[in-house]
Amino acid sequence: MTKIQKILLGCIAVGVLLILTKSFWLERVSALYTLYTLRSDASLVLLPTPRALQSGDTKLFPGASTLGLYLQVPWEKFSTDERPRAIVLMAQGKDASIGVLENSDIRDEARLLNPRDYLRAEKYFSGAATDSNFLFYDAILSASPKNVSLLLVSRRSLALAALVYFKQIYFPPTVKEVYKFESTDIRGFQFDEEKNSIKQVTFFDKTDRMFTLIAKNLSEAELDAVLLSIKEAGASE
Repeated sequence: MTKIQKILLGCIAVGVLLILTKSFWLERVSALYTLYTLRSDASLVLLPTPRALQSGDTKLFPGASTLGLYLQVPWEKFSTDERPRAIVLMAQGKDASIGVLENSDIRDEARLLNPRDYLRAEKYFSGAATDSNFLFYDAILSASPKNVSLLLVSRRSLALAALVYFKQIYFPPTVKEVYKFESTDIRGFQFDEEKNSIKQVTFFDKTDRMFTLIAKNLSEAELDAVLLSIKEAGASE
């Protein structure tokens, strides 16, 4: 066999190998490109910081029993605007409000958005990251592109890359700080934006339903007091 024939045979062998393993490499190249672009997003490297809710001396008043929840508000006089799966409570005489929205099941959404990445995370973490909506959301927020190897040679790297993919979808892009909290009846995450009167909270009740709370012009103590007041509707209001 001549030298040229050996080279041609080697090229053919390499070509066949690449064809047979194309799904393996295409998967990793695609994930690598996604991670490379996401590393420039400063918000995606933010990780939740545990924080205890502190209501201080905040005075609360009966608020609303809706969406299967009961919550109190820091104003004596207010009006409500109730819609299917949502309610807004607006203070009278001041520009302050609290809105609560019941979200869809985040795991069902993720399965529809990217079934391959969802299944990858579910398989690698043995359900520990997908056994509940809270665990899945917690795993997403706790993922960072900086903690994923750009070589992507392991199942762990691909599973973490999948969580980062979902994080860039569900993480508010203008957030400067994110806090993780837990009370007797709910647990969740608070997202703070620098010099913004709006505070966003994602929380989960005892049945693992997911809610978004938007607070406008509430102090930290007032927001904490409201969160501590949230419980199942009818539970000794």
